[in-house]
Amino acid sequence: MKSSTYKVIIADDHTFFMDALKIVIEQYDDFKVVATCDNLQRLITLIEQSFFDLLILDINFNGIKSIEYLDIIKQSNKNFLIVCLSSYNQSYIKKEAFKNGIDFFYDKNDRLDDFPRILKELLEERKQIPILKLRPEDVDFTNRELDVLNALYEFTNDHEAAEYLKISLNTFKTHKQNLYKKSDSINNIQLIKYAIQKGLIVV
Repeated sequence: MKSSTYKVIIADDHTFFMDALKIVIEQYDDFKVVATCDNLQRLITLIEQSFFDLLILDINFNGIKSIEYLDIIKQSNKNFLIVCLSSYNQSYIKKEAFKNGIDFFYDKNDRLDDFPRILKELLEERKQIPILKLRPEDVDFTNRELDVLNALYEFTNDHEAAEYLKISLNTFKTHKQNLYKKSDSINNIQLIKYAIQKGLIVV
């Protein structure tokens, strides 16, 4: 195993899905799944005893919201990312998950073969820019840019967001690049965190 391999814990109450996800992730040399877990209480113990970079966490464990346990999960003070999974892509679920401190939300209905690439980008970004830079002055976003910002928060991809706003994908991406420049962000995750801290998005 390479020294740069990212160590992953997968926590999901659907064993079949968890095993399938493990296979998909470990097709990439960048990842090693060090543990899987289908029980929240066991997960808390596992986190205390393990060294890892990424926790992939199902949002629902047998009817229990795992995000309500995030304060306990984070008590270890270890520096790991939390990616939340759900087959329910309602905006209120995403808002609650981000409010409770997750780093990224992924819809189980999306293609799993894209998932490892997204995970690697998240982990690489954490190494390069661990702290979000905030400007002291007021943010100078246009009304249309604010529309794009909120659409980025509500939808899982640019195509859906552009369709919702009834603008072309190229126009949407142009607005998004302007948002990146004005917020000193390099991706959607940093932009959304910036917007939440500035009060532009209420979670």
